[in-house]
Amino acid sequence: MSEVRLLYLIGELYRRLGKEKQAIIYFSRVIARKKETIEKGIVNMAYDRWQEIREEKKGAQ
Repeated sequence: MSEVRLLYLIGELYRRLGKEKQAIIYFSRVIARKKETIEKGIVNMAYDRWQEIREEKKGAQ
């Protein structure tokens, strides 16, 4: 399993547990490695989840 995939899975677990701050940290790490990986789908999914968290926070305000 690649590092990018593992980082994404950790971020997704934190998101599902309701720990958005930790999830954002891991999704950001995935996005930062977008030029280093061939797994562009994982990077896109991390970006989508990161956007979802941002939109949820905006909606909550």
